[in-house]
This record gives sequence, structure tokens and C-alpha cells, in this order.
Amino acid sequence: MHKQPKAEILSRIRRARSSHIKWRSYAYGMLAGLEVTEEHTPIDCHNCGFGQWYYEEGQRLFGHMDTYEGLEIPHKVMHQVYDKIFDLAQRGRLDEAIGYEDKLNALSRQLLEALDLLEQEVKETLA
Repeated sequence: MHKQPKAEILSRIRRARSSHIKWRSYAYGMLAGLEVTEEHTPIDCHNCGFGQWYYEEGQRLFGHMDTYEGLEIPHKVMHQVYDKIFDLAQRGRLDEAIGYEDKLNALSRQLLEALDLLEQEVKETLA
């Protein structure tokens, strides 16, 4: 982890956070009744922008840290919830899809809090 400057490492964590927030916005768009283009349909948790960071660079840099490991479960479950929302929205069952909004919010909050903890640990470790 020490081969890269601290600012660059922190920047990469922040980009991963932004990627998650952008991806989450597509789910919120569906819940608002917007049509989602094919490029924003559900994908495997390894293939989204956050997942690519998590399973590649993140693993390499932070795989030894407990705070890093805390990101995986909420990320995977968010994909499951996104899949469910997408499926229901595609079948015209938007009212039912909206029922998953609280779960989506809670998982996103959990993921963002875990990213905050990881960022704080990096700051302290590389201080």
C-alpha cells in the first residue's frame, strides 16, 4: 500500500465511492419511473465500476484490512436489490419495486460508511 502516494490512494477510494453513488442513482431513477438504458441494466457485482475497483486494485491495496472486507457484503446485496428493483420495474410493478427503496438506502449507507472507515484507516496508517 505504501508504493503510491497517500493522496493518490485516497483519490482512488473517493472514485470508488463516486462510482457507487452513480450506480445507485440508476436504481433511484427506476424507482422514479424513468426508463433505464441497456448499459445500466443489472450486472454482476464484479463488473460494475465499484466492483472492478474492489476486486482488483482495492484487493491489492487493502485486502489485508478488516475495514476493506466490510465492503463486500453490502455491495453484493445491493446488486441483488438492484436486480429485484429492475425486474419489478421492467414488469410494470413499480409500486412493488418502491418497496425496496429503504433496503437500498440502508445498504448504500452501510457501504458508504465502510468506505469512510477505510479512508480514515488509510489516513491514519499513512500519516
